[in-house]
Amino acid sequence: MTSIIDTGDSLVNFLSWANVHEIPLGKAVYDDILVYQDDMQSGQWSKAGVPLNGRTINARGSAACSYLMWTSHIGAREAFVPTLTAATVKVRNGNTYKKTVRVGLKKAKRSQIERVGLPRETWVDDWLAQVVRRRGKSKMLACRLIVDVGPRIAEVCGACVECWPSKEAIAEAKRYGERHVDMVLEYTKGNVPRTVVIDVDFAEMVRNWIDEERPKLVDAFVRRTKRSTPRTLFLSDAPGYEGTPLLKSRLYECFRLAVPGYTGRWYPHKGRHYFTCMYLLKRVESSAALHGKTIAEMPADWVHGQVASHWDTASELLGHSDPATTKIYTKWIVTIHQGYDASEGWMAEFDEEADA
Repeated sequence: MTSIIDTGDSLVNFLSWANVHEIPLGKAVYDDILVYQDDMQSGQWSKAGVPLNGRTINARGSAACSYLMWTSHIGAREAFVPTLTAATVKVRNGNTYKKTVRVGLKKAKRSQIERVGLPRETWVDDWLAQVVRRRGKSKMLACRLIVDVGPRIAEVCGACVECWPSKEAIAEAKRYGERHVDMVLEYTKGNVPRTVVIDVDFAEMVRNWIDEERPKLVDAFVRRTKRSTPRTLFLSDAPGYEGTPLLKSRLYECFRLAVPGYTGRWYPHKGRHYFTCMYLLKRVESSAALHGKTIAEMPADWVHGQVASHWDTASELLGHSDPATTKIYTKWIVTIHQGYDASEGWMAEFDEEADA
């Protein structure tokens, strides 16, 4: 809906500009679009009288082109043909591909989500390997729960051992070919129990740790402290602290370990961002693969629609009370994997900034 509204606003803006400049829509040519864009870039055609960002300019120019092409298609005017050129598009993951783009696109500033970025999966795997070497298996499992499942750090530290899927539940999921198994988080923000999904292999890894290694940590804790058996899921395996329930501060220390290859800041909440983006990305990738293409080769509107179809589920998994909070992740997928903002791409072939 937001994309449609934005497109409507862009068309109203162009029609108003054409009316002020007394340009008949039936006679408008591509050079008029270029002048329209220049007026926005100089600030001559903007409400505040200041230059507009290249992304906004390109989106409005593309909407105007699409409108004029549509009026030509229905026979309301002569053919409208935008000037196109072959370009090599640089995708954020370092790959390039050929694409036809519109001549005269303005250079767009990088958005905040582009500057922040997220680490690659292989980098996160290397980081987890580093955590287990330097901080122990228990902390690694807790950290992996954040990046694989998306709970808040307080929810991880407060999770009870009874919440974890049983060996029988995991075996049944595997028997039926299920890729995930459910887990109910009882200690949550707002104290409302929430169901999350866990990869069956990871669920089995933690279950084996619970059944085989955790009891030894519990025994050590009870003998050392003379206190009752801890119910929290993750217990320390550090010498001298065996069985002590993991604190948030200890997990923060794990996230301070460098992620090989990644220069950005890494912390538990960004681990939640990572989970959300990977969750949405894998589903969009699967859909694109059905068309024999990558995400970078699909129109931005298609990507936007695919992400939109998974928003509600992602919001429930994250425990967001407002599903709109989750929508910020759409920009990451399109920006990082296609190089531009989804909200500006209803005619994607005209919206890409590239090196011609």
